Amino acid sequence: SFLLVLAVTRWLLKPLAALAAGVRAVAAGERRAHVTGSSGPPEVRELSELFNRMSDAVTEAADQQRRLIADASHQLRNPMAALRLRMDTLSGQVKPEGVRAYTAGVAEIERLESLLDGLLALASAESAATEVAAGGREPELTDVGAVAVDRAGFWQVPLPGTPPLAVLVRCPESDLAQVLDVLLDNAVKYGGEVRVSLGADRAAGVGWVEVHDDGPGLTAEELALATSRFWRGRSGKPGTGLGLAIADQLVRARHGALSLSSADGFTARVTLPLEPAL
Repeated sequence: SFLLVLAVTRWLLKPLAALAAGVRAVAAGERRAHVTGSSGPPEVRELSELFNRMSDAVTEAADQQRRLIADASHQLRNPMAALRLRMDTLSGQVKPEGVRAYTAGVAEIERLESLLDGLLALASAESAATEVAAGGREPELTDVGAVAVDRAGFWQVPLPGTPPLAVLVRCPESDLAQVLDVLLDNAVKYGGEVRVSLGADRAAGVGWVEVHDDGPGLTAEELALATSRFWRGRSGKPGTGLGLAIADQLVRARHGALSLSSADGFTARVTLPLEPAL
């Protein structure tokens, strides 16, 4: 009877262990992770088959989203560029009484171009999150200090003091640079003095970079809405309202976090996983 119980137990537990391994593989980012469903009770075999379908569906959704962004970028940018070219061609033929309307039209085109760029960037950031979940490439390692110094220099704000040990995080350099550009653009536009700092909590396995300005900051209600799409603050300055939404998506796609606070100004902190320990 003992051998019978042991055989039944193995018959029940082996497919469950395989299913658990498949779930861990998907969580780790493996594309189209499958489990074999040839043993165990019918209910477990059916669950294995459903898991395989789900894994395939997640991967296919990531691929479709990526293709949609590429197609939308091509189909939308071309007519926008053509419209801009036609407006530029008309610039020398506008009568004095039509200058005001022409100038307003050019401003609207510039606004649409900025909005289109923002929407495509946001869609790309959301696609990156789906692709990571579906098992994209191994994450690149980026030196936070090098990127922070480069972007701070571009925006002409004081350069951050870098820590003695390089802070290498699992995030593409281009994504981190784009996030810092959003944060520094906001800080320069809305704040006064801007400071950039960075560091690492190696016990927690995370690195961070922070942008602080001594501007008016945001209220608690505004902080809760700041990363929402198309949200704009009370300053009335021009913008699409997509910058922080894009930054938030890019950071979350790499299993990080963007935290905002208003203490003596406005602070945005980006936290990202450090390189895997050897």
